[in-house]
Amino acid sequence: MNDEQNTTQADSQAETSVVADQAEVPQKRGPGRPRKTEGAATAPRRRGRPPKSAAGTATKRRGRPPKAMSLVMEFEREIEARFQAKLDKAEAQINELKAELKAVQKRERTALKLFERQEKALTKFVTSWNAKELAKVQKAAEPKKRRGRPRKSA
Repeated sequence: MNDEQNTTQADSQAETSVVADQAEVPQKRGPGRPRKTEGAATAPRRRGRPPKSAAGTATKRRGRPPKAMSLVMEFEREIEARFQAKLDKAEAQINELKAELKAVQKRERTALKLFERQEKALTKFVTSWNAKELAKVQKAAEPKKRRGRPRKSA
């Protein structure tokens, strides 16, 4: 029974809200013209530039900035100058290190070339010396020829 009463109350509330919504909707002004809104009825629409009082805070002010602003700007310039000095110092160090690296790489290349030349000369010397020593050993291993008069065979 309670369920039936709740549904009938809900239906009656829905009907009253529909009737209230229809009463608030204004009539059309004419064919093809939009309905008036509440805001349009209270304040007229302005066209063009907004009044100066509304835009006064957003525009730039002419003349000298206030003293507090100039102090802030000086402080910012000082910080920027310090940062720029540090940046210049770092760039100088980087350039110095690049030059040092270039010099070290050049020394390394020349040392490598020198080492390769030494290795080539050493290999050449060892092979020639080895050939000479081998020839000496082979000559010593052969039987010696007799010198003198040939002997008669019996």
